[in-house]
Amino acid sequence: MNQESLLEFHFEYNQDRRNPSEVFHALGYFIEAYTYCGRILADAIDEELDFDIKLEQISDGSIRAFFKKCFIDLISPDQFLNDLQGEISTKEQIEHIAARETDRLKTKLSQDENNQSKAISPQINSIDVALLLEKLSAATENLQHNEKISIGNGDPNLPPTNVITFDPKFRYKGKTNEMFNKNFIRTHDGEEVIDVLKSYFRGDNMWQFENQNTKFQYNAVIEDKKWLNEFHNGTKLAQPTTSLRVHSCYEVWKINGQHKAKNAKIIKVIDTIEHKEKQHDLI
Repeated sequence: MNQESLLEFHFEYNQDRRNPSEVFHALGYFIEAYTYCGRILADAIDEELDFDIKLEQISDGSIRAFFKKCFIDLISPDQFLNDLQGEISTKEQIEHIAARETDRLKTKLSQDENNQSKAISPQINSIDVALLLEKLSAATENLQHNEKISIGNGDPNLPPTNVITFDPKFRYKGKTNEMFNKNFIRTHDGEEVIDVLKSYFRGDNMWQFENQNTKFQYNAVIEDKKWLNEFHNGTKLAQPTTSLRVHSCYEVWKINGQHKAKNAKIIKVIDTIEHKEKQHDLI
C-alpha cells in the first residue's frame, strides 16, 4: 500500500543570490538524489516496486516544496541520506555503506507486518551507492555559504516533523568508473528503437523499455516533457503495437553477472513506429 502523506523539501537559501534560477537548479539536484536513493531501496526488494514523488505545492521566501509520497515507508530513503556525512573517497567506504544499508533494509523487512515474504533477501550494490554519492555531492556543491536543505513530513500550514538536514559539506571525491572499472561496460548516448514494456499514464515514473535489436531491457525517465504531456493527454499513443525511435542516454554496468542500465534517460522521442502485431503485452 502506498503512503500518500506529504514530503517537504525546505531550502533556506541566501536571499542575495543574483540568479533566481540557481535556487531551483540546486534544489533539483537534491530531489534527484532523493528519488535515486529511494529507487535503490525499491530495486533491492523488487524491481517491480514503485518509488515516486509528485510535486504538490511550492511556497516562497525560503522555498518549501511539498511532494506527495507515492512509496511505502519501508523504502523511505531519509535515514540512508541522513547518514551520508563528511567526505567519502574510497571503495572501502562505499562497500561499508552498501553493507550497512543492506542490513538496515533486511531489519526493516523482518519487522514489517505487511511483508508477505520473509524470504526476501535484499542486496544493495556498491555501484548504485557510488552513483548516488555522485548525485548528492553535485547537490551539496551547489549550496552557497550558510544555505541548507532539509526534508521532513510536511504540512503547508504547520512546521515539518521528523526533519533531516542534508550535510552541506558532504563531498564524494571518488572516481566511480576507475573504482569499478571491471564492472563498467559502456556508455550509450544516441538514437535507438525501443519497445515499451511498461508505461505510466500519470506522473513521471520510470518506464520500462527494450531495445528492438539487442533486446536489452532498462528503466528510464522520459525527459521529453512535450511528448510526455501529449501522451498523458491522449494525443500521442504508446500501445502494444508501437515502438519508439528515441534519443536515449545511459551507462551499462555489469552487476551480479547481469548488464544493467544506470542513469537512464529518454532525452527526446523522435518518432513512433506502428506495427501490425503486438510487440509486447504490457503497457
